[in-house]
Amino acid sequence: MTGRNRVITTIFNETPDRLPRSFTADPSVQKEQWDVLERLYQRYPSDILVIDGRNPEQGYCNQVPDPIDLSENSFAQTLELLCDITSQFTLGIVPLSPWLMLQSLLEDDSTEDYDDLLDRFEKTLQPWIDSPLDGLCLYDPLSCYETGWDKEAVRNFTDLTPFYRRFIRKAKNADKFVFMDFGGKVREAIPLLLKLEVDVISCVLDTELAVELSDFTASFSPRTEDPNGRRLTFWASLPNSLENQANWFADKKAVQEILTELNQYNKGVIARGNWRENRSWQTATLALQAWEQGIPVPKPAPAEQNSKTVTEQTPSVSTPESSKTQKNASESAPVSESPSPTDSKSSVDNQVESQTNTENAQ
Repeated sequence: MTGRNRVITTIFNETPDRLPRSFTADPSVQKEQWDVLERLYQRYPSDILVIDGRNPEQGYCNQVPDPIDLSENSFAQTLELLCDITSQFTLGIVPLSPWLMLQSLLEDDSTEDYDDLLDRFEKTLQPWIDSPLDGLCLYDPLSCYETGWDKEAVRNFTDLTPFYRRFIRKAKNADKFVFMDFGGKVREAIPLLLKLEVDVISCVLDTELAVELSDFTASFSPRTEDPNGRRLTFWASLPNSLENQANWFADKKAVQEILTELNQYNKGVIARGNWRENRSWQTATLALQAWEQGIPVPKPAPAEQNSKTVTEQTPSVSTPESSKTQKNASESAPVSESPSPTDSKSSVDNQVESQTNTENAQ
């Protein structure tokens, strides 16, 4: 499968060949450590090409070393070029935050009314609707990264529903998939988002939430069986409490439990990783390895086999497709041949291999 097919298959709640993933890096990391970042992309290809338009003059695109120009004069041409040269799923983060727009309306010196704000929202959104992108993402920082939604966040969501409805309606009419990112845990928002027919929601995934989501999505039907049925894919990142651990492998079981819970029903999960500027490339690598070694999207199994432990399922992790991808990437850009940081990466790979062999032996 191509990255685009893998993501779309997952969104439709069907089974791709492996767990799709998106991997990005903060712009400062992308600028200062591109050589190392490029090797990570070769080793762990991202299935999603992310184009962030929140700063048009210095637009961001993962897997492109320099800022891109998304100003009005070159917007359409830039997006068309990016979409033409990739087989990945192309996702645009639109330069809009309805919550921030609504706050501006409440300021004393505001000259707009609510209807004017909605009109400006649609006007700013229209070029993205007309673009060749596969999906559009709206980012509104309503949720807390660790604790989730409070009463104020739910109230803000209700106030902003007209903005969300317009965004979703226009995107759907243009045959685009709709992503929503609220910045953290989103358990309380899921029923509201289902009513709005959102396709993909970003979430911070811990084991407790994974269990709840797997139970919640167990009743979903594949789109091919029920075109009008519910579907929701989770664009899942790992919590800081896991990513910050010095001994990542001690928490490997927790990661596998998360993926096992969500994947036992073959429902939509897209792994989301980000190399933040306050973290090392080693931490980013370990996060990617955890997703890679986690339980992949399985084929449907008989009911009596659902009770198998994570340890029993782990040997089936590697797939011919993912192995081939890693082999080709390693041949074209052998990480261990580079000086300093990439030499350390080789030791990380050896540690992973040693850990895996120990688990298999047990």
